[in-house]
Amino acid sequence: MQAIRDAGHVISRGERDPEVAAVSAPVIDSTGHLRGALSLSTLMSRFDAAAERKLTDAIVPAAMHLVARLPAE
Repeated sequence: MQAIRDAGHVISRGERDPEVAAVSAPVIDSTGHLRGALSLSTLMSRFDAAAERKLTDAIVPAAMHLVARLPAE
């Protein structure tokens, strides 16, 4: 989990389904609690380096935007 926090995202390449790739970003509140995650998935056949970069560039800022809108608990 710490590696995901440090990177701000995680990439899955066929881990759950051999035909599916995904990029996910955690939504962690100001107290450090995991509140959820955002994820985008696609077929492995479409997940080249350019797609990986585009998905990561979309999901990480979106997760950070959600974090900024969460109420403090």
